[in-house]
Amino acid sequence: MQLDFEAIFEDSPVPKMVLDDGLCFVAANGAYLEMVGKRREDLIGRYVFDAFPDDPEQIERMLEIFRRTLKGERPAFEEIPFAIEKDGVVTDHWWSLHHAPMKGPSGEIEYLIQYSQDVTDRVRLSHMRDAVMGEMQHRIGNLFTVVGSLARQVARKAEDVPDFVRRFEDQMARFFRLQNDLSNESAEGRDIAAVIHDQLGVYFSQAEDRIKADGPKFLLSPSEAKTVSMAIHELSTNSLKYGAIRTPEARLDVRWTPTEDGGVHLVWKEEGLNGAASSKAEGYGTRLLTNILPEQVNGRGIRVMDETSLRYDLTICRS
Repeated sequence: MQLDFEAIFEDSPVPKMVLDDGLCFVAANGAYLEMVGKRREDLIGRYVFDAFPDDPEQIERMLEIFRRTLKGERPAFEEIPFAIEKDGVVTDHWWSLHHAPMKGPSGEIEYLIQYSQDVTDRVRLSHMRDAVMGEMQHRIGNLFTVVGSLARQVARKAEDVPDFVRRFEDQMARFFRLQNDLSNESAEGRDIAAVIHDQLGVYFSQAEDRIKADGPKFLLSPSEAKTVSMAIHELSTNSLKYGAIRTPEARLDVRWTPTEDGGVHLVWKEEGLNGAASSKAEGYGTRLLTNILPEQVNGRGIRVMDETSLRYDLTICRS
C-alpha cells in the first residue's frame, strides 16, 4: 500500500508548517492556516518573520529555536505567547510548539517542521483561576476598610442607634451576597445592566443621586458577565474607599455601548475628586483591571486618572 504523505500532511488535524534553512515557508497544512488566519499564498516562499512580525526579543527567541532545530535538535516549548492578526484585528495567543529537523535530497538537514497547538483557552483559564485567587486575597484585605466605610456612610443618615443597626445590617447582607455571587460560577449569560446594578446597588442608598448607570440592553456570556462583575466590584470598592462614592461632591457615571464586532465598550468615570481621593498608587487592583480581566474577554482595559477624575474603559471584543 502506497501512502500519500502529502495528503496525510494536509489533512492532519494538528497544525504543521515547514521552513527551509533560510526560514522561508515551504509548506503549511490547512489546520495551521486556520489557526493563524492566513491563506497559503500569504506564506509560501516568505520569510517567517515577514509573515509574522514580532518584537525583537521574541524574534530572537524563536530564531534560537529554529537554529537548534536545523542543527539536529528537537526543541519543544509550552505556552509561547504570540500576537496573531486575523481580519485586521491583533489578538494575543499562546502556542505549544514542537520542532523536528528534516533532511533534503542531499541527505543533509535542509528543513524544519513545526507542530503547533493553540493553547490560548487553557492559558486564559489558568490566568483566570490565578486572578480569582488573587482577587480573593485582595478582597479580604479590603474587607475591613469597606465595612468601616459603609458604617460611616450609614451613620450619616441614621436617625438613632436602632435605625443605624437596621440600615447597617441590611447593607452588610447585600454586600456579602455580592461576595458570594463573585465566587460562584454561572452557566447562563446576563444583561450587562443587571450585572452592573447588582454590584452598585449596595451603594445606592448612600450615593444614589450621584451615581448614574445607563446603556442599551446587551447580553453578556457567562465569562463576560464574570469579568464585568469583577471589574465593577473592584472599581466600586476603590470608589467607596477613595473616590466618588465616598466624596459627597463627586459624581460617578457608568455607560456602555455596543461595538461593531458584536462586543461592548464600558466606561466608568468619576469626576469631582480631590488629590487624596485620586491616588495614583498601582498594585494588584490595577493589574486586575488593565491586564488580567481584559485578557479573559479578548479585550482591552485602560485606567486613566488625574487630581480630579478617574476613567476606566473596558472593551470586550468578539471578533
